[in-house]
Amino acid sequence: MKEIPAIVGIGIIQTKPFDPTFTEPIALMVEASSRAIEDTENPSIKESIDILYVLRGFWGYKEPGKYLIEELNLGSGPKSVLVKVGISQQQIIDTAAEDIAQGKIRSALIVGGEARYALVQSLKNKTLYQEMDLPGEPDEYMKPDEELYQPDETEQMGLMAAPYYCVQETALRFAEKLSPKDHLQRINTIYENFSTVAQKNQHAWDRKSYSANDLNPSSTNPMIAYPYTKKHNSNWNVNQASALLLTSESLANSLNIPKIKRIYPLQSAENNHMMAVIQRPNLAISKGLELAGEKTLEFMDRFQIKKPILEIYSCFPLAVQQFIKVLNLDPLDKLTVTGAMPFAGGPLNNYMLHSTAQMVETIRNNQNKIGLVTGVSGLMTKQGICLWASEPVTEFSVQNVTAEAAIFDKPVPMSSKSKGVARVLGYTVIYENKLPIRAVFYCEDSNHERKVLSSTNDETIQSCMEGEWVHKQLKFKENSLL
Repeated sequence: MKEIPAIVGIGIIQTKPFDPTFTEPIALMVEASSRAIEDTENPSIKESIDILYVLRGFWGYKEPGKYLIEELNLGSGPKSVLVKVGISQQQIIDTAAEDIAQGKIRSALIVGGEARYALVQSLKNKTLYQEMDLPGEPDEYMKPDEELYQPDETEQMGLMAAPYYCVQETALRFAEKLSPKDHLQRINTIYENFSTVAQKNQHAWDRKSYSANDLNPSSTNPMIAYPYTKKHNSNWNVNQASALLLTSESLANSLNIPKIKRIYPLQSAENNHMMAVIQRPNLAISKGLELAGEKTLEFMDRFQIKKPILEIYSCFPLAVQQFIKVLNLDPLDKLTVTGAMPFAGGPLNNYMLHSTAQMVETIRNNQNKIGLVTGVSGLMTKQGICLWASEPVTEFSVQNVTAEAAIFDKPVPMSSKSKGVARVLGYTVIYENKLPIRAVFYCEDSNHERKVLSSTNDETIQSCMEGEWVHKQLKFKENSLL
C-alpha cells in the first residue's frame, strides 16, 4: 500500500422540523458535509475530494450528489456515487480507505441524512412537506446483487424488517437455552444501559431515561412484532445527517491537518454473503458473522488490544446479541458510545456514519484507546466490524470473509410439500394497530426443506407469546397450520 488512510473530518447534525434552514434531507447533508470539511481545520481539502458517496435514504432525490458537489464547491470534480439500501455502510468506508491506501484517490467524502420526523409531523399536522427536485443520474450506482427475501416470506411478513429479526430472535433464544422471560429480561437490561448512555450524548435524539420495566409492552411502548416492543426497534423518524471525510496521512501532513484530528482504521472484517432468512442453514447466527468475529479477535490478540471502546450495531436486539456472542463480550459492558439506535436515532441507511463519527470523537478524547464499531445491512444479512485508533499501528487491511462464508452457508431449498409435518426453527407474532393478527413460523419439513407457515387462531397466537414454540412439530396444509 502506498498511503495510510485516516478519517480527518466528521460532521454530525440533527434538527427539529420547525427549523426553517434544515427542512429536508439534502439540507441536512449539505450541513453535515460542511461541518466535516470545517472539522479538518483546512477547507482547502475540498480540492482533493475525488469521490463523493451518498447513502440512499427514504427520500426521493434521483441524484443528490451533483447538488452536494456544487453547494460544497468541491473543486476537483469528484465522482458521484449513489449507494442503495442493501450495501453495507462499512463496505463503503472500507472501499474509500483502501482506494486511498492504494493511491487510487486522494480523499473521499461519505454522507447520508434523513428528515422522516419532519415528514411524519407534517402528515400529522396536515402541513406541506416538500423536497427539492434533484433530477439526473449519478456517475455510479452501487446496489446489492441479490434479493433480501423469498416470495414465501413476503407473502406472510411483508417488507418491514422487524418480523424477520424476531424470527431469528426466537431461534437465538432457543439456541441460548433461555426461557422467554429470561430472554426478555436480558434484552431489556441491555437496552436500559443503552438509554443511560443516550442521556449523556448531545447527539442523541431521545435522551429520556428508560428502565428495563419501561421497555415491556405498554400503551406508550406497544408490541411491534413478538418479542419486540417499539423501544426495541431502531427509531428512523429523526432529522439527522452525518458525514465522514477520509484522506491519506501524506496529504493530511501537507495540509497541516492537526494530528489529533486523524483517526486511523486498523482492520475491518466484512461479510457480504446474501441469503434470504428462510434459507439460512442456522437462523440463530450466520457463519459469515462468526468468521468476521474470528478475524477481529485474532487481530486484537496479535496487537494485544484489550477492552476497546465499543459501538455495537443496535437496529434490533438480535444484532446486539449476535455481536456479543462472536466477540466474546459481556452483555453488561458499555456497548455503545451513541446510546443505540432506538434512543440515539437510527436514520435508515446511514447510522454507521453517525456511530463511526462519534467513535472518532471519543478516540480523539481518549488517545490511548482503540475503538470497535460494528455494522449490519439488510435482515442481519451483511456484517462489518472495524477497529479504529489514534495511531496507525499497522497497515490497514480488509478481511473479506464473503467467499468463505458462501462455502459454509449454502441456501436450504424451499419446500414444495402441500401438507405434512414441519419442525419450527423460529417464529414471531405480527401486530397491526397494536393488535396481534398472525403467528408466522419458519419451519423445516420432513425432507429438511424450508416452509413458511402461519396461523390466525387466537389461542395459537396467545400460546406463541407465553411459551416456547421453537422445535415444535406442526401439522400443515398448504401454508397454514392445521
